[in-house]
Amino acid sequence: MSYQSPKNKYRVEASLTVASKDMGSVFSYTCNDTETLKWLVTDQLSRMKGWKECYVRIWENKKQYPEFDWQIVETYTSKENA
Repeated sequence: MSYQSPKNKYRVEASLTVASKDMGSVFSYTCNDTETLKWLVTDQLSRMKGWKECYVRIWENKKQYPEFDWQIVETYTSKENA
């Protein structure tokens, strides 16, 4: 399974408020369901050090590949558990 395929129906972009020395300030994945995307973001954040807050956007492609019509379907903020 590829988490970066343009054929996947959903994509997520997570933006850190302060860049991490491990990852920079943005990371993204694609998948065919939103629950897996949320898990991937949570898993990535759990392995990173020094982040405080992360803005997450999930898009859905409303068309069939190879056409794209990305629309935001969910946004949320994740904060480090201190």
